[in-house]
Amino acid sequence: MRKMRTLLGFVHCCCCCCFLLLLPPPLWVSLAAAKQLLRYRLAEEGPADIRIGNVASDLGIVTGSGEVTFSLESGSDYLKIDNMTGELSTTERRIDREKLPQCQMIFDENECFLDFEVSVIGPSQSWVDLFEGRVIILDINDNTPTFPSPVLTLTVEENRPVGTLYLLPTATDRDFGRNGIERYELLQEPGGDGGRRSGGGAGGGSASGASESALYPGGSKRRQEADAAARSSVFELQVADTLDGEKQPQLIVKGALDREQRDSYELSLRVRDGGDPARSSQAILRVLITDVNDNSPRFEKSVYEADLAENSSPGTPILQLRAADLDVGRLAPHRP
Repeated sequence: MRKMRTLLGFVHCCCCCCFLLLLPPPLWVSLAAAKQLLRYRLAEEGPADIRIGNVASDLGIVTGSGEVTFSLESGSDYLKIDNMTGELSTTERRIDREKLPQCQMIFDENECFLDFEVSVIGPSQSWVDLFEGRVIILDINDNTPTFPSPVLTLTVEENRPVGTLYLLPTATDRDFGRNGIERYELLQEPGGDGGRRSGGGAGGGSASGASESALYPGGSKRRQEADAAARSSVFELQVADTLDGEKQPQLIVKGALDREQRDSYELSLRVRDGGDPARSSQAILRVLITDVNDNSPRFEKSVYEADLAENSSPGTPILQLRAADLDVGRLAPHRP
């Protein structure tokens, strides 16, 4: 009985060897390499029928006789294969890397991919083998970095010392790597002085105008000089690299701020990515200068004189005192 089993095993082994030897050499080689994963690379957003690669060629299978055919078992949403030639290409469905569920929050170029499986079917379906493949989706610069709002508002106290730093809102870019955000730029103030000169306080426009004339003789010239000084930039931009690899724009005070001379600055903040060509967008950066109690209220005159009749009745007006304070709101003069 043992001799009989040994003989049958020998015959079975010989039959298997003979079957392999009868296969065409390239096909026999492909079966030996069946565990190898097929890998391809493809840029996103391409049109339909873009050639990705040739499965038959990469497996070492000679085609043309029609004896060996190919069938895509998975991945057919975005990929298709020629049954006779093994040519792998894209379907009409557009591949947007940023919208692929498996690629959300993926910032490594080699980690966004489409997996597929392809069956290789032998002559007369005498055998079938399954191969796995992966198409790495390459990012292109198809998204523009944008700020969270077209107008960004920052509030700064007028007594902030030079060197004070303020964090600015960051832009977002759905692309990454070299196509992601590369730099921020602070542009010159648009439209002339790029800000609003300080108006009057709580006492009303005419009273404020009168008080300024009283406080600053020759006020017109002095106001022009102050405006010219205010138009020079008192802010600069600094960009810091965060621990997670992002860029954080920061606004730094580099000049004296005086709300009584100027209560706002309107700048432009631009963000650019590193694509070729680069994409960019801008937002208005509106810096509002808030008041601090840095001015004392002043009377218009240092000495007031009035004549009063000796028989004047109680409550008779004697004279009117007028004071002004360049500060505003609760910091402005008020009646006791």
